[in-house]
Amino acid sequence: FFPAISGATTQMALLFERLLHNPPVIERMQREIDEVVGHGRLPTLDDRTQLAYTEATLREAMRIDTLVPSGIAHRVQEDTTLRGYDLPKDTLVLIGLDAIHNQREYWGDPERFRPERFLDEHGRLALAKDLSVPFGAGKRLCAGETFARNIMFLTLAALMQNFNIRQPP
Repeated sequence: FFPAISGATTQMALLFERLLHNPPVIERMQREIDEVVGHGRLPTLDDRTQLAYTEATLREAMRIDTLVPSGIAHRVQEDTTLRGYDLPKDTLVLIGLDAIHNQREYWGDPERFRPERFLDEHGRLALAKDLSVPFGAGKRLCAGETFARNIMFLTLAALMQNFNIRQPP
């Protein structure tokens, strides 16, 4: 429970720093939230599927500011070759999550904060385009992923609905 809370807090702080430098992203999220949720209630998880740009913004934030740069260490079970590298049995292997999130062949312009990369041509969330792994992958996937994603979505959507965030003059 605690790692999901502390990680979500850090991720949200980094996201707001990104948003301050990208006012059009804030404006687009606010328009989307106004159209879908309005102002009579707070956003809920039921709204999430209709708030595609807000969700895409969270996914882009987790891609561009990877909190944990590498996944959990794995040990090679037997002598093997991986992409031309000989790996003897018992070699420790780490997956570079940050490297995955910054590969030009997958992301095109990985240094740019661009939530649209997670949307299809109709503005819907395109999960097939999401090659990011901010919570790791496989059977060692972070147990707090669902909780962290949910709390970050609810926090971001509520703040965007109720506040105008901008840099001081």
